[in-house]
Amino acid sequence: MTFLAIALALVVDRFLGVLAEWRRWDWFNAWTDWLNQRLGGYAFQAGPAGVILALAPILLGVGLLYQGLSELLGLFGFLFAAAVLLFSLGPRCLEDDVEEFEGARLRGSREAACHYADELAGSTSAEDGDRDDDPWGTVLATRGVLTEAHERLFGTLFWFAVLGPVGAVLHRLSVVLRGHAVRERSVGGFARAADLLHAILAWPSARLLAAGYALSGRFAEAATALRRRLLRVGADARELLVAVGQGALDVDADRLREAEAKNEGGKPVAEAFALVRRSLVIWLAVLALMTLAGWFG
Repeated sequence: MTFLAIALALVVDRFLGVLAEWRRWDWFNAWTDWLNQRLGGYAFQAGPAGVILALAPILLGVGLLYQGLSELLGLFGFLFAAAVLLFSLGPRCLEDDVEEFEGARLRGSREAACHYADELAGSTSAEDGDRDDDPWGTVLATRGVLTEAHERLFGTLFWFAVLGPVGAVLHRLSVVLRGHAVRERSVGGFARAADLLHAILAWPSARLLAAGYALSGRFAEAATALRRRLLRVGADARELLVAVGQGALDVDADRLREAEAKNEGGKPVAEAFALVRRSLVIWLAVLALMTLAGWFG
């Protein structure tokens, strides 16, 4: 059922792009801000306990609904799980942003290209600082595709496969929490706990996606980058995905700037997305085989 729910969610997500308008998580940021205001005077709120308090009611509600619907009728549980997964993806469609970036470059609209480069970079764009050496956003967009593939898609799919709809929501909320902290330049204990939660959840899924990059591209270069970071505790998932992804594509920042100088800046972004797509196909095939083995084993 897990594979079928994932397949259904991915198909609907691809062909109903308007869903991005419904995937609004502002309410969760408002909820956490309210908790921090109300309980900010208590030491436990500025740390892991505060993050758990923010997440627990939502995760408990999703888990109880799923359990109740599954016991009522298996089909209801399946449809609920697929709907939760669908809502937890994104929120923006990665392929749409890639196409918009390429379209902006073809039109010669630098402002639009930089806008979509920021969209592709997601929550990392607030951390990149001065980008004078990347005027069209090619470096940012290419790296963004490699990292946002995890934030928008693979991480959510992985935790859905492990923990069901609760896992999908948990991963999405961890991304929302971290992104909110980055945008608000938060440095307190709550922000550090949110960042730690995201890092813990991203540790296994980012490494699987990075392995997919290696299998889908230039294996030797990517495998070298992966081997150096595979078991490193505390290693940033984005750094891992960028290093392995660029190795699989056989590009680095200098080569990306060379492509920009030749007015071919859209090409590495498209190639990065093609790498992502091949990696997803590999892991979906693995999940499908595991599902078949469970059915017939």
